[in-house]
This record gives sequence, structure tokens and C-alpha cells, in this order.
Amino acid sequence: MQGYVPAILTAIANKWSSSSSRLYLKMYDVGINEWRVIAMLAIEPCITANRICEVIGLDKGGTSRSLKSLAAEGYLTETEDPADNRRLILELTEKGYELHDRIMATALDRERRLLADLSAREIALLAGLLQRMYLRVPDLRESAPAMGRQNAGEDRATTQKSRKAGFAGVPVSRRYGVAMIDQRHAKKKVAGASQKRS
Repeated sequence: MQGYVPAILTAIANKWSSSSSRLYLKMYDVGINEWRVIAMLAIEPCITANRICEVIGLDKGGTSRSLKSLAAEGYLTETEDPADNRRLILELTEKGYELHDRIMATALDRERRLLADLSAREIALLAGLLQRMYLRVPDLRESAPAMGRQNAGEDRATTQKSRKAGFAGVPVSRRYGVAMIDQRHAKKKVAGASQKRS
């Protein structure tokens, strides 16, 4: 995981989400998905379920269950869209906003603890970098390009062969999602080893 940014981000996000969900269920009787819906509606009032799915990345099934639970508890209202009676407009109730403010205080406290080792400048830099990464997400594809798929087996074989030769510490680059050993670095290592044997 060291040095591979997606793995680091995933590990942090998973641990953050699981611990947040346990805490919010214990303190406020809502899970992490319900909290995300509440936070989204506080930022953008009077939106549809599709908009929530689009922004926070929940699937339609998960969003529907969260909305149903929150509506049953009186945290949000569902009103028919005058422009399209097939859609429902979602909005937090006063009770929903009160819950939002309570959970937000807890969330901000957890954020402060997570970032405790970073300076204000580092936090601002990190936030900016993450925003730039987020904007690149739509460019990602679910599968590697054709070239990457064709070369995947060869690349894996090269990586395994290099590791057996003692190149576990060789810098790794990422192209099309496949780990590839930096060939120039590897050749230099091999040349050095040959000179020592001679």
C-alpha cells in the first residue's frame, strides 16, 4: 500500500466510514449513509434522489432505503415536483436540521483529530489536492484500455521475475492500472551485479 495513493485513500475512507457509522448509530441512531444524505440536503435543499446519488456516490437502492428511514423518523419531507410528477423533491425538516447540526459537531471534532499532525497550510494543500483528484474521477474507466489488457500478463510476469532476482525495492510505476517495474532502473541493477561477478 505504501506509495499507492488509491490504496491509502481507500484504507482511510473505509476506516473512517466504519468507525463513523458505529458512532453515529450509537449516539444519534442513524448510520453513515443516512448522515451523508442529511449532509447533502443541508448543502443543497430541495433536490431529488438522483442528485444525491450523483454527488455522494450512493447507489439508488442504498439512497432509497436511507430516504425511507429518514422520512419515517421525520427528518425530511418528500414533495411532488410540480414540473415532473414522477419526481420527488426532498428537503430537511426542522428536526432534520437539528440532527444535522449535532452530528456535524461530532464530525468536525473527529476531523480535527484525524488532521492533528498537519499544519493549517498542509491541511489547505491536502484539501486542494484531493479536490483536484476528485475532478479527475469522471475520467476513470471501469476497465483498463486495450493496450493495458494485452500487456497485463507480460507485465505481471516481468514484475514477478524481477522480484525473484532481488528487485523487490525497485521503483514501481503505474500505467493502465498495471504495476510495471522501471526497466531502466532494473537494467542498471543487473549491470552492476554482472560487473561484481566478473
